[in-house]
Amino acid sequence: MSPLARTFWLGAGLIVLSNALALGGVVYNRSGEPDSLLRLSERELSMAYGVVVEGSEYAGQVLELDYRVAKGWVNVQKLRSLGFAAQDSSTTFRRDRVQREGLVVLELNGVQYQAELAAAEADLKQTLDTFAAAPQSAEARQKMEMAQYELDRLRASSTRLYVVDAGLDGDTLRERYPDRTRYSVVRANLRMGVQWKPAASAEDDYLLYADLPNLSVPGQWRTVFSAWQPYDRSAEERSKVSVELAFGKRLEPWITSAQKVELP
Repeated sequence: MSPLARTFWLGAGLIVLSNALALGGVVYNRSGEPDSLLRLSERELSMAYGVVVEGSEYAGQVLELDYRVAKGWVNVQKLRSLGFAAQDSSTTFRRDRVQREGLVVLELNGVQYQAELAAAEADLKQTLDTFAAAPQSAEARQKMEMAQYELDRLRASSTRLYVVDAGLDGDTLRERYPDRTRYSVVRANLRMGVQWKPAASAEDDYLLYADLPNLSVPGQWRTVFSAWQPYDRSAEERSKVSVELAFGKRLEPWITSAQKVELP
């Protein structure tokens, strides 16, 4: 066998082996009972940005999770426990370019979302009281209208999915969040950031960025998302859907059902 042919068959063998290992990982992840199940809507899902071109034949085939990172839990101690070299304080905004594999906890329509709603309702009440005391004030009116807009957005279209914790051990996180219909533990690539402030930063001024796995839409459900476009960044621009997401033994998600939701 010539050196060229040997190189060809060696490369082909490596490709076959890589594909077999990847397929084996998928099969293992989906074997047995899922670790958790979440029922999501168009508020928590969107087309994966940059994966497909608007109007292409791949529209509706790759989705991503839309989430927010909850406030109050990302600090120096948490970042160090994840393997980041976080300092006690910083005065410049930056991202740690090093990615680290870890696990995050997703909370759906839970304590964090309800807290955001309560805060928005309290803010609206305060601005209404201020406007009632000074109805001629353009500034008071503007703040009232903005508070109403933010509350309406939270109620109707904002994601209800929040990252509320992170760690390196799935069993520890699951023990902390036992409700498997409200909380999912999922693999993620993590990066650290620091909020910029003109004054010295405190230990809770750190940020955590989580890159979650994209979701491949099985062929039988692609028509559910066929009208979605990659630049529809608001849930109001997407048709309504109901999607069940399972998280398996490898803590990786996949779609188990999807359907359109008809407006009344």
